Amino acid sequence: MTTTTIKRGDTTPALTFSLVDASGVAVNLTTATTVTMVMRSQSGITPKVSALATVVTPATGAVSYTWTAQDTNLAGRYDVEWLVAWNNGSIQRFPIQGYQSVSIEEDLSTPGGARLISLEEIRDHLRIASGDRQFDARLLRLLDAMTPTIEAITGPILQRIYQEETYDGGGWFITVRHRPIVEVHSVVEYRGPIPYVLTQVPTPDLGQIYSYMWEPAGRITRRTVGGGMTSFPGGADTVFVTYTAGQATVPGNVREGVLRMMDLHFQRQELGGGRAFGGGNSGVSLDDELPKGPPVGFFVPGVVRELLEPNRRHPSVA
Repeated sequence: MTTTTIKRGDTTPALTFSLVDASGVAVNLTTATTVTMVMRSQSGITPKVSALATVVTPATGAVSYTWTAQDTNLAGRYDVEWLVAWNNGSIQRFPIQGYQSVSIEEDLSTPGGARLISLEEIRDHLRIASGDRQFDARLLRLLDAMTPTIEAITGPILQRIYQEETYDGGGWFITVRHRPIVEVHSVVEYRGPIPYVLTQVPTPDLGQIYSYMWEPAGRITRRTVGGGMTSFPGGADTVFVTYTAGQATVPGNVREGVLRMMDLHFQRQELGGGRAFGGGNSGVSLDDELPKGPPVGFFVPGVVRELLEPNRRHPSVA
């Protein structure tokens, strides 16, 4: 069953489907009282959408649903079924087996949705013909699945906002858990039950009683008047920090490492270990690099680890 794709926040085109019975024959909806479109995230437990649909052509079972902006405001993969209420009081759900699949892709106007490399780079690396789109969805799923493995080695590459991380006080600086820092949004310290919002200053001479400075390496320094430093209030979880961490651009060595990982695992999972589309040399030998036996997680070969080494994650200091 094909996947319907729409961008986050879009309301067109409408979602369409043709209802058929177990034999593949079109369902006649002439005696249906209502048709409801139900959509649920593949990781969710409650419906994202449950709303009346439109019967386009009753005799052929053609139905449609017009999106609202709220329906498509969260990117992800969703399952859809169409619930038919007949005039005799019975209920029937379509498709008979499985679900219609909907993919809501990230838009570029809303924060989030970044990827380590583009689909075009992957397709070019694998030498997939420009008009051949049959592997696109699988390639993106594979890329998204391996991204945490890559970033477990390198630390944050994609920029993310870390909301109100807590740190123990007592020292004149803290080192955030995710580095490098792109921007610090807020630092709040608690002195007893009272929160104090600290002001960010660019240089020590601009320090105030309640102020801080930060540096991309990950350190946030508590500053005070006269260019001096003072300690964050002592105790557990007395400092709350919200910040963005990651790289301004994906380093070239990381991009190459990701491409080689994609090559390796795409061959293994989709092509049974054969060379991709009759060309290319990933620099990774399946016979030499892949462990024997069934795959467990994502295997990271030595050549990829060497490429990622310059960006290896440093130990966190909380």
